[in-house]
Amino acid sequence: ATLITLLAIINIKTIIPSKYEKPTITLATSFIIFGVFWSQTFDKLFEFQSPETLLKYVLAALSLLYLSKTNIRFKSLSLGFIIAGFSALPIAFYQFFNDGRAEGYTNAIQFGDLAIFLSFCCFIFSISKSLTPLIRFTFALSSLSAFIVSVLSLSRGGWPFLLFFPVAAYFLIQDKKLYKKVATLFFIAVFIFVTAALQSEQVKTRVKQSQEEFSAYIQHPTGQAITSVGQRLEQWRLAWKLGKERPITGWGDTGLIAAKQSFVDRGEADPSVMEYGHAHNEWMDNWARRGGIGTLFLLAVYLVPFFIFFPTKNRLQKAPTNQREALLQLRLLGVFLPIAYFVFGLTQCFFAHNSGHIFYLFFQIVLWSSISGLEKEKRGI
Repeated sequence: ATLITLLAIINIKTIIPSKYEKPTITLATSFIIFGVFWSQTFDKLFEFQSPETLLKYVLAALSLLYLSKTNIRFKSLSLGFIIAGFSALPIAFYQFFNDGRAEGYTNAIQFGDLAIFLSFCCFIFSISKSLTPLIRFTFALSSLSAFIVSVLSLSRGGWPFLLFFPVAAYFLIQDKKLYKKVATLFFIAVFIFVTAALQSEQVKTRVKQSQEEFSAYIQHPTGQAITSVGQRLEQWRLAWKLGKERPITGWGDTGLIAAKQSFVDRGEADPSVMEYGHAHNEWMDNWARRGGIGTLFLLAVYLVPFFIFFPTKNRLQKAPTNQREALLQLRLLGVFLPIAYFVFGLTQCFFAHNSGHIFYLFFQIVLWSSISGLEKEKRGI
């Protein structure tokens, strides 16, 4: 991301005067608007609590414009997924056996959830009919490696996204008999691997711990908010109450801290809620922090890339016939990125971390760059 941004800044004189297609302008503009959204709350209007976040989004918009003209080759991008899947595994193994949990030098939840999405990316390419069996097998191994990384992170919130693997395959495999075989093999493989993973004492403990913590909080909320699951449930309960008190603009960053403390002082919330800066749920956190305006903006954050990347028939025809499968794969990755973030955001505030913002932005950028390149081939540019 840093190198791409530096290249964009160096070439800014050629970027600004250039002409761009409407979807590129829409995506770049959305980056800037969302940067404004993430960089402030409604403590004081137009007073940016996080100006560095706005700067990231502005530079990301500039990088998007740059790479939409200087395109990333599809083969180079797909090779990057293979390298990423395999290279994350040694780090995960090292941290798991030395520290008890893989965190990728960022955050165990972020690392594990993004690994699940990386596994999904490699899976998409592993079922490509235009690739040789050896390359498809390599993609499948890389997908498995990334999935193992997620297991070693012991982060459970991203695992429900596995349900979307066969959903994406449905759009890629035209032969429905073959699709049924692939879907069946996928679920069998997941079942076998999850069963094997549960033989690990650490993984087994985490699963059992989740069940016990959930039951304990439901039965007796008082005193159970200090556990991993209990903490989330308590944060969600409090965030919902806070949002209802200020349903339009929310409490803001500063106001939220004071409001949470007042609930604690009155005995209406466990003191442990003050230990975390967010509610461990993207929707609940924005509801309490930015009110209804914030939740609408969050919806837009998910929906804009979803609709821009959605693979309509007309959009797929913009690539040469022999490249349409590649175009479909890239657009599906763009569609499932916000879906993945939606799933991850149910148990984690993904955008409360730098890695959440950077991955979301630059994944769209490199996808759009490669998509633009494929469409240029159709036009003979």
